[in-house]
Order: sequence, then structure tokens, then C-alpha cells
Amino acid sequence: MGNFISSDAAVATVAFRQYGKVLHKQVTLGAGIWGMFQDAKDVKAMGSGFYFKTKHRYNERGVGHRAVGGALPTPDTPNFEEGYFEEKALYAIRKADLRTVAKYQGNGSALSNVLRHLVEDNGEVARAELARVCHGDGSGRLVQTAAAGSSATDVTFLKTGGYYKSGALYIREGAYTDFYYSTSQEVDSKILTNITSGSVTDSATVSASSTWTNGAYVMKEDEYATALDTEGQGLHYLIDDGTNHTTVDGLSTSSYEWWKSKVDSASSNRALDPETLAKLLAWQRNKKKGNIRNHCMLSNAGQPLMYWKYMLPSFTTNVVSKPVKFDAGCKLGEAQPFMGVPWKVDDYCPIGEIVIPDWGELHKYVLKPLGKPTAGLAPGGWTWDGTYDAVVEWASMYYNFFATRRNTHIRYKDLTEDFMFL
Repeated sequence: MGNFISSDAAVATVAFRQYGKVLHKQVTLGAGIWGMFQDAKDVKAMGSGFYFKTKHRYNERGVGHRAVGGALPTPDTPNFEEGYFEEKALYAIRKADLRTVAKYQGNGSALSNVLRHLVEDNGEVARAELARVCHGDGSGRLVQTAAAGSSATDVTFLKTGGYYKSGALYIREGAYTDFYYSTSQEVDSKILTNITSGSVTDSATVSASSTWTNGAYVMKEDEYATALDTEGQGLHYLIDDGTNHTTVDGLSTSSYEWWKSKVDSASSNRALDPETLAKLLAWQRNKKKGNIRNHCMLSNAGQPLMYWKYMLPSFTTNVVSKPVKFDAGCKLGEAQPFMGVPWKVDDYCPIGEIVIPDWGELHKYVLKPLGKPTAGLAPGGWTWDGTYDAVVEWASMYYNFFATRRNTHIRYKDLTEDFMFL
């Protein structure tokens, strides 16, 4: 028999010793593009949030040429604006019934195995949540319905491309969701199961009798807010031309042209065009004068496949120069349009889009890493459930994303997606 564990506090200590100090790292390392956001340091707390500086004009008059001995101009001053964001709270809760705790109370090894399973399950869901939020807009919206429905029937999801129209990309088996049409809640806390992928729409089974409208938003449970900012505000919020978000981090896109991203859109879906992609990359390079940190393109797995199909006729000619290996593992011919920019396949990137960030201008600020709530509570945050014969442990993280510059990012959208890989 292993070491005797004498109390609930000791149970919590075992769990925290194993997982508490590394939980944040374990979760964030596998959370999609989380690690590509720069760690922010130059922010200051004020009021209920944080301020940061964004420079949009330099002291251009302070540098120039004159004849030797000529009079020098009075220098200008750099021009900054202050942006503002509020931290968001990510929680991770797990529960152990007291029967299990009592059963393994005298066996530290067996109890550790039980706790490990709970933590690993919690960590997997947290990783997926952060990976999704990195691309989101902070609203908690997952997808829009493709048709009205009623009773305990299957719900179909739009799959035409974009963050809210990527089918079941952001729906996991067993997800608890609310349905909202405009500001009206139509479905409350229903579970989605039997998720099915199709070429036109995806679907899932709703757990209980419900009625919803065509175009209703399927949202994370209890995340609806009129300000639509419950979650961390990722790339869908930060890389926009003012169409979806007219004010970003307190700065207006109508007042500041330099606070808009480049969005190449169309009235209906169109095929990926390598020439257009090349022009967009050239525009970005010219805008930033080549100084782009961690330069890459992001898309779901479908767009590299579309490009590969586009290049198929060229394999019999001299157009293809050398093979390039994508993160997805497939080798495709490298053509001139990519201009040496890596293409990263990210499973959480919306379908029908290619996103080209300037990572040097995108930041994440972590006020408190994922871990126990406060130092004053028991290790790991284990407490009595209060209602059921169980104890719960929870962890929390306070964080958000922000951009110090927005006019060097690109979103190439409304692209035809090939679903043959599903």
C-alpha cells in the first residue's frame, strides 16, 4: 500500500504537487497558435483594464539632409495613441466524487492515477478552448445554424467559410451550448452529440426538445453578453477592416485609417488565386518594409489542397521549382506566389480563409497563469461541492490579446473549400 493520505487537504496537496505548477505550460504548449502571440510587457493597469501604446507617426522631420552649415528644422515628436483592453477569465473545473477519494485514500499511487485522468481530460479541453479563442472575436459564438429546427432534432451548421460559418469546426462532442437569434435566447444549455461532417453542412443532435431560428448563433454555454466580449479577443477581432468591429481596443477604425487590417473579400466564394495571394504578400511586405516577425500564412487543411489541385497541371512543366513541406506533412510544389513565406496548417483556422499576421504586432498579456485561484486557498483549489457528495478543484487564468499595429495584417477570405479531406 502506498503512502497514507490523511485528509482532503492532503489530497489537494498531492494533486497540486503533480500538476499545479506546470498546468499552465502543459495546456498552452499545445494550444494552437497561442505561442505565436508575443508576450506583452509594456502595458499598465488602469481602472478595470490595461492600457498600451501604439505608434502611428514617427519624427520624420528630425532626420534629413541640409547643406553643410545650413539651418536645421525644429523636430517633430512621435505620435502615439493609447489602446485599452480588459483581461478575460478562463476557468478549468474538475470534480471527484468522495466515494472515489475515500476508496483510494490510503493509496497515494492509485489516487494519483485518478487525479491524473481528471487533470488530463481537463487539460485537453482547455487546450482546444484556447486554440479556438486564438482565432475568435471574444463573443463566445461558435457557428450559425443553417436552417430552423424544432424538437429534439439534428441542428445543421453553416459551412460556407469564416469564423461563424465553419461548420462543426469549433463544436466538440458533448458541448454545452446556448442558441441566440439577435439578442433573444432560443435554446438554453443543451448538449450537442453525434457530430457529423458533410460537404455542404455539418450537423449535431440536440439533447432535448428545442426550437431555433435559421441563422441563430450557437454559443458557448452562458457566454452571451451584450458587449460580446466574454472571451479573449483573437485574430477575428484583431484582423478586420472595420466591417465586423468598428472599435477595437478603444480605438475607432473610422477615425484612424491605420487601425484597419487588409481584408480581401468577395460577394460569393471564389477559388484561391495564387496571383492574388502573391499581391497580398507583396502589399504586406511593402507596408512593413520587409520587417515582419515570424512571417507565415495560416489556413485550415483545405486551402493547401486547393492550391495543390491548382498546381496539378504544372507538374508536367517547369513551373514547379522545388518541393516544400507543409506543417500538415504533405509535400507540395512551391510556386513563386508564396515568395518564401511558410504556410502553416492550423486546425482551428476558419475554413475558406488564409490569414497572414504580422506577429511582431500581435501580443498576449497573461495577468495570471492557469493555476489555482489565489494563494490563500488550499493547493489546487479543492473545495467541498456543497450540493453533491463530491469535491471540486478549479484553476483560472486572466489574459487577453491585443495589437500594437493593425494595418500590416491580412485576411484573404471567401475562398472555396475542398471537403474531400473530411
